[in-house]
Order: sequence, then structure tokens, then C-alpha cells
Amino acid sequence: TQAALCLNSALPDCSPPGTSIVSITTLFRPERRLFVGDLDLDFDAQRLLFSMPDATDHWQVFEIGVDGTGLRRVTDPTVACDCYKGSHSGQHDIAPAYLPDGWIVFCSSRCNRWVNCFYVRVAVLYRCEADGSRLRMLSSNIEQDNTPWVLPDGRILYTRWEYVDRSREAFHHFWVMNPDGTA
Repeated sequence: TQAALCLNSALPDCSPPGTSIVSITTLFRPERRLFVGDLDLDFDAQRLLFSMPDATDHWQVFEIGVDGTGLRRVTDPTVACDCYKGSHSGQHDIAPAYLPDGWIVFCSSRCNRWVNCFYVRVAVLYRCEADGSRLRMLSSNIEQDNTPWVLPDGRILYTRWEYVDRSREAFHHFWVMNPDGTA
């Protein structure tokens, strides 16, 4: 299950449906008040991926156990990769999702592109190993590729902004790709 969540700037733990007692326990609370979102529960329901900004306001992908232990950073947008050319300033990694093969798909602005009509970074799809290594660009759109969602058959559903005089907030089409980036 994937959802965007900002609940008192913390990740909650909710009792399973059908239980008579509902409790909410904080799994993680950042040191400073920030948005914690883009949650994705792994296939074994033991870990959660999420994104949030770090101390320098670069958004990164993090993982935590559903029991609140094992918090770790998965991606570091300040680290150069073989697919990146340019300054590290302003790179962000958001909207992570677990893939069936153990890798992680997410959106990143490390492609160093800008929207044609506005001073906004473009984010496209990347994948990496569970530990953040072996980073690989999956899509190469000139505009935004957003919100990857893993389908039951393992393919990735995502939205794409095609720049044909359409609003940047609406009219994003659905696209599908295999987890390795092929059609």
C-alpha cells in the first residue's frame, strides 16, 4: 500500500483492521518538524519506505521497520552517479516503491533537467538496490515522470507529463514499464 501522509510530522503505526482496540504509535519523528510522506509498505509488511528532506533540504528516500527500528537512508541525492552530469545542488529523491525483485523505484531530479516554461526541476524514474547502490535511470522524459506504483504483475505504473500545452497540475497520462525500464 502506498500513501502520502503527514500526521503530526511522524509515521504512525495503526492496528490492523478488525481489531477491537485501535492504537496509534509513533514509529519515527524527525528531529525538526518536516513532511514525512510517500509511504510504501514492503511485500512482507515488515518495512516502510518514505521520503523526507534532510538537514540541507534535499529530499531523500529512507526505510524503517514497521516496529520503528532500523531507520536508514537509502538514497543520497548529493552523491554523483554515472548517470548524473552537473551540480549536486537541488537534487531530490521522492516517491519510493518496493519492486518484487528487491530493488526500489523512485523519482529523482538528479537527471539535471528543467521544465521548459518554468524554473522547476524535472524528476524521472530511477531504480536502485535495497541498499541504495547500483543506481540506474529508468525513464528519460524531458518533463516529469511521477508517482511510480507497482502493479500486481510487477510492472510499474506511473504518470507522465507530456509537454503539449497542458497544465502541469492536470492531464498527466498513465504509463507502464517493466521494472528494468523496458516497455
